[in-house]
Amino acid sequence: MSDNNQPGGELSGGLAGAIGAGLAKMNALTIGVWGHLTRSSATPEPRPAVYAIDCDKRIVSVRFANQLTTHDIAGYAAALRRDPAFDPQFAEIVDMREVDDIELDAKQALSLADEIDPFSLASKRAFVTQKSGHLNVVRLHALLRGEDENIRVFGSMEEAERWVEM
Repeated sequence: MSDNNQPGGELSGGLAGAIGAGLAKMNALTIGVWGHLTRSSATPEPRPAVYAIDCDKRIVSVRFANQLTTHDIAGYAAALRRDPAFDPQFAEIVDMREVDDIELDAKQALSLADEIDPFSLASKRAFVTQKSGHLNVVRLHALLRGEDENIRVFGSMEEAERWVEM
């Protein structure tokens, strides 16, 4: 397992734009990578969470990929809590378009909602995915957090960004 706050990886879409804009104003944007290696029958495969914090807009953007586990989400949440730029009141955009599968049982879902999630109940949370299984996980999280109005699912990053910035 590796845990660091160093820029890395190729980014696309709004997250790449946020990072590009942030490079011009380094004090307004923090970029972090949290991930670990999984052991498979072939070679280790990185599963990072790449996030950017835009302090001026008060938005955290994160991209998950491959198989997403509670461990991955907990590591991302811990990295945010350690990041001095993070404020639990910030909004969040979660890009799940590259997530193939989510491993989450009932006990883990409760832990995620009650203990792991670092964001305030008042924070706007936009999840970007087009997979119905992901939609069900996001709905369950919203239900467990009691946040029907502040957690939404969108099909594109542009829609999510527009809603969060309203």
